[in-house]
Amino acid sequence: MVVIDHLREILFNMENNIVYMAKRDDIWDQALYHLVNDGSVSTRKIKQHVDASDQTIRHVLHTLEDKGYVERESNRHHTFHANDRNYLFSRLES
Repeated sequence: MVVIDHLREILFNMENNIVYMAKRDDIWDQALYHLVNDGSVSTRKIKQHVDASDQTIRHVLHTLEDKGYVERESNRHHTFHANDRNYLFSRLES
């Protein structure tokens, strides 16, 4: 019964254009926001705006790093900076 109620709620929200972002989506959104506006992002900055575990936040930031969108001075640093591919983020501002 709980599953059916949850599906009804999802359908209601879809019909009424109510959108809920998953936590990972919120983390990506905050990471991109800070990279565009501040030039850097950290777990601490994201944690101020998203109710998610540090592990999930770090996973998203490491994925951005693995894909080459951000870099850090060393593996010991916890602040990620936009790198040469920053042009992708600057397009988000327009």
